[in-house]
Parts: sequence; C-alpha cells; structure tokens
Amino acid sequence: MGFQHYWLLLLLLVDCHPRITGAMSSISPYIKHYEGLSYDREDLHRKHLRARRASHPEEHTLQLDITAFNRTFRLLLKHNAEAFTENVMVFRKNGSTPADLSHLYSGKLEGEHGSACHGSVLQGQFEGTVHTENGTYHIEPMERYTSTHTDHHSIIYHEDDMVLPSMRTDADGFCGADHLNGLAQRLRTDEEAPVSRSRRTVDESKTSCLMHLHADHLYYKKFKSVDAVVAQVASYIRVVNDIYDKVDFDGIKLINFKVKSLKMMAEEDQNDPMNHQFIGPEKLLSLYSENNWGNYCLSYLLTNRDYSGVLGLAWEGKAGNWGGICSQQTTLRNGRKSTLNTGLVTIQNYGQFLPSRHVQQTFAHELGHSLDLRTMRAQTAVTWAPAAVKAGS
Repeated sequence: MGFQHYWLLLLLLVDCHPRITGAMSSISPYIKHYEGLSYDREDLHRKHLRARRASHPEEHTLQLDITAFNRTFRLLLKHNAEAFTENVMVFRKNGSTPADLSHLYSGKLEGEHGSACHGSVLQGQFEGTVHTENGTYHIEPMERYTSTHTDHHSIIYHEDDMVLPSMRTDADGFCGADHLNGLAQRLRTDEEAPVSRSRRTVDESKTSCLMHLHADHLYYKKFKSVDAVVAQVASYIRVVNDIYDKVDFDGIKLINFKVKSLKMMAEEDQNDPMNHQFIGPEKLLSLYSENNWGNYCLSYLLTNRDYSGVLGLAWEGKAGNWGGICSQQTTLRNGRKSTLNTGLVTIQNYGQFLPSRHVQQTFAHELGHSLDLRTMRAQTAVTWAPAAVKAGS
C-alpha cells in the first residue's frame, strides 16, 4: 500500500449467491453440504455439570460421541479457558461480574494422533471445531440458520464444503482506500503529519495483547446469552492465536491474544449513537473509537449489521500514536478525542448469517491491520480470494 498515513481498511466482499449451484444445502449459501446431529443433549448436559462440579475441572474428561460422515467422532474434552485472562470481567447495563468460562473445552479425538477439538457445551449442545487427519469439521446449532423444525439440533460440515465470498474487483475498489485515505488525512492534526519514524518499541516482558471486546445489542440478540457470546469470542481468539503463534514481532515470538474484558448490550440503548439502525461502518467505528480504550492493547466491536460485503474494519497500525495496536487517546483535527486501537467485525453478509469460520478469519484479518502485519494479512486474506487480495494489499 505504501502510504505514510493511516486509513480505515475495509474487507469488501461481493455476494456469492450466483456461484452456488448443484446439490447445495438450503440452510446457508455458505455451506454446500452438511449432516444433522441428534445426540442426547440431556446426557451431555449431565456430563458437563459433573465436570463443572469437579474439584479440578481441567482434569475431568468429558466424552461425546458424534456419528456423521460415515464415521464416529469420539471427542475427549477438558476445560480450557486460555483465550481469557484469569480475572476477565463481563460488563452489562447493571454492572460487572466475573465471566463464567466453565463451558469452554478443548481436547482430542480418541485414538487419532494429531487430532484436536475446541468448543463449548451449552445446554447439552457442543459447538466448535474438530481437526482430523482428513480435515476440519465445524459443528454449530441448527437454529442459527433456520427456524424450521427438524429432527436434528445441530449441523456438522467439512471445511472443504464451505463457500467463501469473492473479493470485489469493480472500479469502486477492493478496500475503498481513496475515500478512506482522504477521511484519515482530514482527521489528522498538523502534529501528526507524515514523517520518517522508527518502529514502535515493545516491552519484551509483555507478550500478551490484552483486549476488550464489545458485543452490541444486535450481536447479542443473535446468540441470546452471555455464555453463548463468551463461546463465540473464545473461538475467535483461539483461531487468531493459531494464526499468529509463529509470527516474529521484531524478534519477539510467542505473542498471543487474551480477552481482559467483555461488554455486552442485551438491549438497545436509545441514547447510544452507535445503536442507530442506519449507520455506515466507517461512522460506526469512528463513534466506537471516541471511547478511551487506552487501557487495552486493542478494542474491537462485534455487531450483526449488513454492510453489503464489508465484513471487517480496522484502523491500520504504524509507528507513532495514530492508529493500531496500543494507541493511546489523541485529539483529532475536528477537536474530538479518539483512541484508534480499534476495529469492528460483523457476522452478517448480504442478509445471510456467516458461519463461524468466516467470522474467525475476518477477525484475524482485521487484527493484521491493527498490527500492520502485511504478510499475515495477505495469508489470512488468501483464504478469501488470492488474486484480489494480492492486488489490494
């Protein structure tokens, strides 16, 4: 990209519906084939409660057998809340409470070397991923995709059966850089004019990026409970850490991401300007950035808005204090104060709910902009559309 200034960067995707042909599932335009699951949820719930009551829950194994795709998956799960700090808090309208992380699990498949399982158990229902020697499977609640009554409470699908949106290649651009670059330039103060700068120094004793995540009322409404939102966030952070685990941050390795606090809006606040129904992604992120997020490495907003191909948005990070990781509150040219270590991710595209894997990839991609890791941004974006990303990045 080669600019010395900063801009908001959008991930713009086109509607992929015309590409979906053949024996596709009717449950989602992004899932070509899935199978239904109807294991005993009451039995799994009892097992979860026993694990929760154990004196050392992390040592208690929860077993779940799933039959699908002409095989049996025997999941051996143990409590795992490594995506969060030990004292993670959940903030709601009426106050704050320590987060309940007892429903988060990781493990493996019995008898399958190199396998891995990650997810959550809520009301006797497992949601998560299963990595096998034959690829990765995703398991989600059926109700996320349809309100039609079926004999199955969950779906399972192979990652190869996912349909990924294409990058926008029209003349309006892949990331709207011209428009957003102009916006950023207008917001900069004279003191923030482009100059030659060294990279931001990093305290090598601190290798965890502590994050704040804000789930707005639209996001909360989709998942319906605090525990379900916590489970989604855990899945995002796990994927991010898997991707960035091997990144060399100027000689500092093993940097990971942890959630320090979560804010959830269960209901719409009429006095909150971010809650307006018709608000564009740039404006939404600008409003979110007006809060002081200086106590966090990064702060991201989670929403369920349809931005017609825009799945994620983040201020790009470079040296200095004008965007990206660890930025502190600053005064813009318009006199407003902003903290630009921020980004946003939506779970909807062209009126369709996005499978969790798509959201995880978007989250990881936007973090790449916050960190100014062009190589990693390219790697996460290649999953979407190699040619378009190489041209745009």
